[in-house]
Amino acid sequence: MAMLGKRKRRSPEKDARDGSESGSEEDVREVFRRHFEARFKALPEAVSKERKQDDLSESEGDQDDSAGEDGEDDWEGLSDDDTAPVEVVDHAEVSRVAMEDEESAGRAGMRAFMSSKPPSSSAAGRKPTKPPLTNDSPDSDTETHNLANDRALQKLLRESRLLSESAGSNGPLSSLAPMGRNRHKAHELHLLSLGAKGSVHAEQNVPMLKRKGMESAAREKERKRRKEAGETGVVLEKARKEKTTRTRDRGIGVGVGRFKGGTLKLSQNDVKRITGPKEKSRRGRR
Repeated sequence: MAMLGKRKRRSPEKDARDGSESGSEEDVREVFRRHFEARFKALPEAVSKERKQDDLSESEGDQDDSAGEDGEDDWEGLSDDDTAPVEVVDHAEVSRVAMEDEESAGRAGMRAFMSSKPPSSSAAGRKPTKPPLTNDSPDSDTETHNLANDRALQKLLRESRLLSESAGSNGPLSSLAPMGRNRHKAHELHLLSLGAKGSVHAEQNVPMLKRKGMESAAREKERKRRKEAGETGVVLEKARKEKTTRTRDRGIGVGVGRFKGGTLKLSQNDVKRITGPKEKSRRGRR
């Protein structure tokens, strides 16, 4: 910012030099003006211009003299009103936010580095998640309606045999809701579809022969039902196969050969495996 100081007074030599230069220019203009007026017509504006120039030069000289004499008394320095307000910028808030972002990114990177899980794909390669549907949108109403229809259809397919039994015993169906004993069976099927391990109404303390007969009758009944459904074109639920684990028990018998009729029979391979390979003679010829 430039500092304001006293105004220097023009030197008399410089004023004289400027005056001589302006005088020579005016003399040249005066010669041209007279030559022009001699050949053509006098110029009325020339006199007025000269007077204006003289007045301006005199006024400038007076102002310079007054400024030189009264400059020390009139100048009082810089005032507070003339200075523009200084704009203050606080960088602490910006730096604090930047430091918090860096710390959070560093903590996330440290957790990913120390984790035992394999690194996942970058955030740029992840698939953009769909925005959740609001309750006011028509798409959400359609999805909810379709989901309710799917559940109702699955329940109808699961309880179709119960409805057929009710129709055969009590005549035509009055409603799709199972009644009496079939209602308990419907609840049992629903629990099994949700992941129940066994039947809720299964009897635990039953003799083994009676239990085996009940299981075989249930399997035969299920086989007939699926066969009839396949012939009539009815779509049933997917059959659930029980996983059976077989453990190999070698028993306490011998591990080689075959024991039959009180006799242990060994094959040639068994004999070789027991005796091992024959060693060749290391003695040379005599």
